[in-house]
Amino acid sequence: MSKNYDNWERLVAAVLLREKLRQLAMVESRDASTISSRSSSFNSSLFHDLYFPVHNINGRRHHQLSFDEAAAMNGFRRDSFRFMDNGDQETTFRPAEQNFSFDEKTGKKCYMMGARDLNISHGKSSQNWKWRFDADSRFAEVAELDSVWRLDIRAKIRTKILQPRNVYAAYLVFKIGERSEGIESAKAMIRFVHDESDEEAAKRAQVVHFHPAPKGTTTTKRGVAVERVGGWMEVEIGNFYISKGDGGDGEVEVRLLDIRRRKIGLIVEGVEFRPTDRYSETPLISKQFLLTKVLG
Repeated sequence: MSKNYDNWERLVAAVLLREKLRQLAMVESRDASTISSRSSSFNSSLFHDLYFPVHNINGRRHHQLSFDEAAAMNGFRRDSFRFMDNGDQETTFRPAEQNFSFDEKTGKKCYMMGARDLNISHGKSSQNWKWRFDADSRFAEVAELDSVWRLDIRAKIRTKILQPRNVYAAYLVFKIGERSEGIESAKAMIRFVHDESDEEAAKRAQVVHFHPAPKGTTTTKRGVAVERVGGWMEVEIGNFYISKGDGGDGEVEVRLLDIRRRKIGLIVEGVEFRPTDRYSETPLISKQFLLTKVLG
């Protein structure tokens, strides 16, 4: 039992180290339009009690370390992050792959879901996807497409954690690797989970493109990739309206699907949900909200 307790203390130290490094990286490289909601909540005195000053860690002052790297510095491996509680209850520790932030101009809540929390078809197959560290990412791992015909990426979010009475847009945050093939476009779908089936949502699918408009041209057209700060790109999947903060709208699922050709080289950081006042069509509204308006 004492050995497990010692291991737990070392693991906590490793996690705190990674969290501090992540926050430092975000200060340097994050989009100027957002600020981290967690940067002020970290107790800096804890960091000074750790084993390595920032500027001496592999020379990467302005980049986060992967969870594996931070843990390895404290004598851990990923497969050792399991502990026994009272001798019979196994607990597995997993770092969070989600991140809140607030829009600097409006103060509205944004939410970034890391690749590990997405539902990626064949994502657990090492023959199809590789999970690796990326110095430009705020998360411990990104997903890199090695080879697949069926590209199917889903993100599901509970509406109660978003800002009520706002229209949100969902964006895939990604890169295209130096070696790529077939990464051109996909069908984008969005639905309130309790309102529609996949088949019903597919009837409203729109095509989105993974490549930005040619240089020298400008476009406000939805579904065309645009560049972000930090080496990533984003493409809008769809938008929806959050009516209340009580979760009455249920869950929203966004999805990208393409099965037309072999694909290589898509690098996925995650899906970001952020408020928007720019949309070319009526946002998706939950049936529950519409029913309340009709009856109320």
